Amino acid sequence: MIMVLSASVRGAVVSYGRVRALDGVDLDLAPGTHTALLGPNGSGKSTLLSVIAGVERPSAGHVELAAPGVAFVVQRSEASDRLPVTVRDTVAMGRWAERGLWRRMTRADHTLIDACIDRLGLTDLADRRLGELSGGQRQRALVAQGLAQRAPLLLLDEPATGLDSEAQQIIDDVIADEVSRGTTVVTATHHLESARRADRCVLMARGRIAFEGSPAEALDEARLSEAFLPAH
Repeated sequence: MIMVLSASVRGAVVSYGRVRALDGVDLDLAPGTHTALLGPNGSGKSTLLSVIAGVERPSAGHVELAAPGVAFVVQRSEASDRLPVTVRDTVAMGRWAERGLWRRMTRADHTLIDACIDRLGLTDLADRRLGELSGGQRQRALVAQGLAQRAPLLLLDEPATGLDSEAQQIIDDVIADEVSRGTTVVTATHHLESARRADRCVLMARGRIAFEGSPAEALDEARLSEAFLPAH
Protein backbone atom coordinates (compact mmCIF):
# COMPACT_ATOMS: atom_id res chain seq x y z
CA MET A 1 0.00 0.00 0.00
CA ILE A 2 1.41 3.37 -1.05
CA MET A 3 1.10 6.05 1.62
CA VAL A 4 0.05 9.49 0.38
CA LEU A 5 2.12 12.26 1.98
CA SER A 6 1.65 16.02 2.27
CA ALA A 7 5.41 16.49 2.45
CA SER A 8 8.58 14.50 2.89
CA VAL A 9 12.06 15.52 3.95
CA ARG A 10 14.97 13.35 2.90
CA GLY A 11 18.51 13.63 4.23
CA ALA A 12 18.26 17.34 5.05
CA VAL A 13 21.52 18.94 6.14
CA VAL A 14 21.87 22.59 7.21
CA SER A 15 25.10 24.03 8.59
CA TYR A 16 25.94 27.39 10.12
CA GLY A 17 29.70 27.54 9.95
CA ARG A 18 30.96 24.46 11.72
CA VAL A 19 27.66 23.83 13.48
CA ARG A 20 25.18 21.43 11.88
CA ALA A 21 21.68 22.62 12.67
CA LEU A 22 20.24 19.64 10.77
CA ASP A 23 22.22 16.47 10.27
CA GLY A 24 20.58 14.16 7.74
CA VAL A 25 16.94 14.51 8.81
CA ASP A 26 14.20 12.36 7.27
CA LEU A 27 10.56 13.19 7.99
CA ASP A 28 7.21 12.22 6.45
CA LEU A 29 4.06 14.30 6.97
CA ALA A 30 0.71 12.62 6.40
CA PRO A 31 -2.28 14.69 5.23
CA GLY A 32 -4.66 16.01 7.86
CA THR A 33 -2.39 15.29 10.82
CA HIS A 34 -0.66 17.30 13.52
CA THR A 35 3.03 16.63 14.10
CA ALA A 36 4.69 18.25 17.13
CA LEU A 37 8.45 18.85 17.08
CA LEU A 38 10.01 18.92 20.53
CA GLY A 39 13.55 19.40 21.76
CA PRO A 40 15.82 21.82 23.58
CA ASN A 41 16.84 25.14 22.07
CA GLY A 42 19.30 24.52 19.26
CA SER A 43 18.02 21.02 18.55
CA GLY A 44 16.95 21.92 15.00
CA LYS A 45 13.20 22.40 15.34
CA SER A 46 13.00 25.89 13.83
CA THR A 47 15.54 25.05 11.14
CA LEU A 48 13.52 22.02 10.09
CA LEU A 49 10.39 24.16 9.77
CA SER A 50 12.34 26.68 7.68
CA VAL A 51 13.54 23.91 5.37
CA ILE A 52 10.01 22.55 4.90
CA ALA A 53 8.74 26.08 4.22
CA GLY A 54 11.44 26.69 1.63
CA VAL A 55 12.90 29.59 3.59
CA GLU A 56 16.09 27.67 4.30
CA ARG A 57 17.76 25.66 1.57
CA PRO A 58 19.54 22.52 2.77
CA SER A 59 23.12 21.95 1.64
CA ALA A 60 22.21 18.30 1.16
CA GLY A 61 18.93 16.44 0.92
CA HIS A 62 15.61 17.72 -0.36
CA VAL A 63 11.95 18.40 0.42
CA GLU A 64 9.01 17.19 -1.63
CA LEU A 65 5.55 18.76 -1.33
CA ALA A 66 2.42 17.04 -2.60
CA ALA A 67 0.83 20.40 -3.44
CA PRO A 68 2.04 24.01 -3.53
CA GLY A 69 1.21 26.23 -0.61
CA VAL A 70 2.88 26.43 2.78
CA ALA A 71 1.88 28.85 5.56
CA PHE A 72 4.79 29.49 7.92
CA VAL A 73 4.03 31.30 11.19
CA VAL A 74 7.27 32.48 12.77
CA GLN A 75 7.88 33.28 16.42
CA ARG A 76 6.61 36.72 17.31
CA SER A 77 10.16 37.82 18.19
CA GLU A 78 10.97 37.55 14.48
CA ALA A 79 8.04 39.76 13.42
CA SER A 80 8.47 43.53 13.74
CA ASP A 81 5.88 45.36 15.80
CA ARG A 82 7.16 48.74 14.58
CA LEU A 83 5.33 48.66 11.26
CA PRO A 84 2.24 50.91 11.30
CA VAL A 85 -0.15 48.07 10.52
CA THR A 86 -3.25 46.92 12.33
CA VAL A 87 -4.31 43.41 13.24
CA ARG A 88 -6.65 43.42 10.24
CA ASP A 89 -3.83 44.57 7.93
CA THR A 90 -1.58 41.83 9.27
CA VAL A 91 -4.14 39.09 8.71
CA ALA A 92 -4.99 40.48 5.26
CA MET A 93 -1.35 39.99 4.24
CA GLY A 94 -2.07 36.29 4.41
CA ARG A 95 -4.16 36.66 1.26
CA TRP A 96 -1.26 38.06 -0.78
CA ALA A 97 0.15 34.63 -1.62
CA GLU A 98 -3.07 33.67 -3.39
CA ARG A 99 -4.26 37.04 -4.72
CA GLY A 100 -1.01 38.89 -5.29
CA LEU A 101 0.07 42.19 -3.79
CA TRP A 102 -1.81 44.53 -6.12
CA ARG A 103 -5.14 42.80 -6.74
CA ARG A 104 -8.09 44.17 -4.82
CA MET A 105 -9.54 42.06 -2.05
CA THR A 106 -12.90 40.51 -2.82
CA ARG A 107 -15.86 40.24 -0.49
CA ALA A 108 -14.91 36.60 0.05
CA ASP A 109 -11.40 37.69 1.07
CA HIS A 110 -12.74 40.13 3.64
CA THR A 111 -15.13 37.50 5.00
CA LEU A 112 -12.25 35.05 5.38
CA ILE A 113 -10.06 37.67 7.07
CA ASP A 114 -12.80 38.50 9.57
CA ALA A 115 -13.34 34.81 10.27
CA CYS A 116 -9.63 34.23 10.96
CA ILE A 117 -9.52 37.22 13.29
CA ASP A 118 -12.56 35.91 15.14
CA ARG A 119 -11.15 32.39 15.47
CA LEU A 120 -8.14 33.80 17.33
CA GLY A 121 -10.30 35.94 19.61
CA LEU A 122 -9.06 39.24 18.17
CA THR A 123 -12.25 40.83 16.85
CA ASP A 124 -12.21 43.63 19.45
CA LEU A 125 -8.57 44.36 18.58
CA ALA A 126 -8.88 44.21 14.79
CA ASP A 127 -8.18 47.92 14.28
CA ARG A 128 -5.37 48.18 16.83
CA ARG A 129 -1.77 48.48 15.66
CA LEU A 130 0.54 45.56 16.34
CA GLY A 131 2.83 47.76 18.43
CA GLU A 132 -0.05 48.43 20.83
CA LEU A 133 -0.67 44.75 21.53
CA SER A 134 0.80 42.40 24.08
CA GLY A 135 3.23 39.76 22.87
CA GLY A 136 0.57 37.08 23.11
CA GLN A 137 -1.92 39.13 21.12
CA ARG A 138 0.66 39.73 18.38
CA GLN A 139 1.36 36.01 18.25
CA ARG A 140 -2.34 35.27 17.77
CA ALA A 141 -2.45 37.85 14.97
CA LEU A 142 0.39 36.02 13.22
CA VAL A 143 -1.44 32.70 13.57
CA ALA A 144 -4.56 34.32 12.10
CA GLN A 145 -2.43 35.53 9.18
CA GLY A 146 -1.27 31.95 8.62
CA LEU A 147 -4.86 30.69 8.59
CA ALA A 148 -5.82 33.35 6.04
CA GLN A 149 -3.43 31.78 3.53
CA ARG A 150 -5.61 28.64 3.38
CA ALA A 151 -2.50 26.59 2.66
CA PRO A 152 -2.65 22.78 2.79
CA LEU A 153 0.44 22.78 5.04
CA LEU A 154 0.59 24.99 8.15
CA LEU A 155 3.88 25.37 10.04
CA LEU A 156 3.91 27.03 13.46
CA ASP A 157 7.13 27.92 15.28
CA GLU A 158 6.54 28.08 19.05
CA PRO A 159 2.97 29.39 18.65
CA ALA A 160 2.14 29.26 22.37
CA THR A 161 5.36 30.59 23.92
CA GLY A 162 4.65 33.41 26.36
CA LEU A 163 0.88 33.04 26.10
CA ASP A 164 -1.45 32.69 29.05
CA SER A 165 -3.46 29.50 29.45
CA GLU A 166 -6.57 30.94 27.76
CA ALA A 167 -4.64 32.06 24.67
CA GLN A 168 -2.80 28.72 24.54
CA GLN A 169 -6.14 26.93 24.56
CA ILE A 170 -7.41 29.11 21.70
CA ILE A 171 -4.40 28.18 19.56
CA ASP A 172 -4.63 24.49 20.49
CA ASP A 173 -8.30 24.49 19.48
CA VAL A 174 -7.52 26.26 16.19
CA ILE A 175 -4.86 23.66 15.39
CA ALA A 176 -7.29 20.81 16.09
CA ASP A 177 -9.92 22.50 13.92
CA GLU A 178 -7.48 22.94 11.03
CA VAL A 179 -6.52 19.27 11.20
CA SER A 180 -10.19 18.28 11.14
CA ARG A 181 -10.52 20.33 7.93
CA GLY A 182 -7.72 18.32 6.32
CA THR A 183 -4.82 20.71 6.87
CA THR A 184 -1.45 19.19 7.69
CA VAL A 185 -0.03 21.01 10.73
CA VAL A 186 3.51 20.95 12.11
CA THR A 187 4.36 22.79 15.32
CA ALA A 188 7.67 23.37 17.06
CA THR A 189 6.84 23.58 20.75
CA HIS A 190 8.09 23.29 24.31
CA HIS A 191 4.57 22.82 25.67
CA LEU A 192 4.01 19.18 26.51
CA GLU A 193 0.26 19.60 26.99
CA SER A 194 -0.08 20.96 23.46
CA ALA A 195 2.12 18.15 22.14
CA ARG A 196 -0.11 15.55 23.78
CA ARG A 197 -2.92 16.67 21.47
CA ALA A 198 -0.83 15.97 18.38
CA ASP A 199 -1.11 12.83 16.28
CA ARG A 200 2.64 12.32 16.34
CA CYS A 201 5.59 13.70 18.28
CA VAL A 202 9.12 14.05 16.94
CA LEU A 203 11.86 14.48 19.53
CA MET A 204 14.92 16.32 18.23
CA ALA A 205 18.43 16.61 19.65
CA ARG A 206 21.60 18.03 18.09
CA GLY A 207 20.07 18.40 14.65
CA ARG A 208 18.78 14.85 14.46
CA ILE A 209 15.53 13.04 15.13
CA ALA A 210 16.03 11.15 18.39
CA PHE A 211 12.60 9.51 18.37
CA GLU A 212 9.23 9.75 16.67
CA GLY A 213 5.97 8.12 17.61
CA SER A 214 2.64 8.72 19.30
CA PRO A 215 2.43 11.22 22.17
CA ALA A 216 2.05 8.31 24.59
CA GLU A 217 5.28 6.78 23.30
CA ALA A 218 7.29 9.98 22.96
CA LEU A 219 6.33 11.94 26.05
CA ASP A 220 7.14 9.52 28.84
CA GLU A 221 9.77 10.61 31.35
CA ALA A 222 12.52 8.27 30.19
CA ARG A 223 12.11 9.18 26.53
CA LEU A 224 12.14 12.91 27.25
CA SER A 225 15.27 12.54 29.35
CA GLU A 226 16.98 10.72 26.50
CA ALA A 227 16.11 13.60 24.18
CA PHE A 228 17.47 16.17 26.67
CA LEU A 229 14.04 17.52 27.57
CA PRO A 230 12.93 18.27 31.13
CA ALA A 231 10.00 16.05 32.05
CA HIS A 232 7.15 17.84 33.82
